[in-house]
Amino acid sequence: MVYKITNYLIDFASAANPIDDINGINPSNTKLKESFAVNEITPTNLASLIYKTVLSIAGVVFLLMLLFGAFSYLLGAGNEEKTGKAKKLMVDAVIGVALTASAYGIGQFVLNLLST
Repeated sequence: MVYKITNYLIDFASAANPIDDINGINPSNTKLKESFAVNEITPTNLASLIYKTVLSIAGVVFLLMLLFGAFSYLLGAGNEEKTGKAKKLMVDAVIGVALTASAYGIGQFVLNLLST
C-alpha cells in the first residue's frame, strides 16, 4: 500500500510538463522512482517509517513550542507571571528537542543493527 501511494505521488509530482514536450525535453523519472520506492515491506522498513514520522512530528511540535515561548516572553515583558510561564515553556521545549535528538540517534543505531 505504501509502495502504491509513493509511486502515485512521485508520478503526480514528476509528470511531464506540456511545455517540455514542445521543446523536445522528455524527462524520465525512473531514477526518482528508484530512490523513493520500497520494493517490499518488511518489519524493519515499517518500523523505520513509523519511527521517522513520529520523530519528525515531535521535533516540529517542540520547535513550535520554543517559538511560542519566545513570543510569549517578548509579549509578556514586565509581567513576572507571563515571563515565568514563557521561560518554563522554552526550557521544556529545549528539553524536548534534546530528547528527540537523542531518540533519533539511538533509533538510527538500532535500525542499522536490524537492517544488517
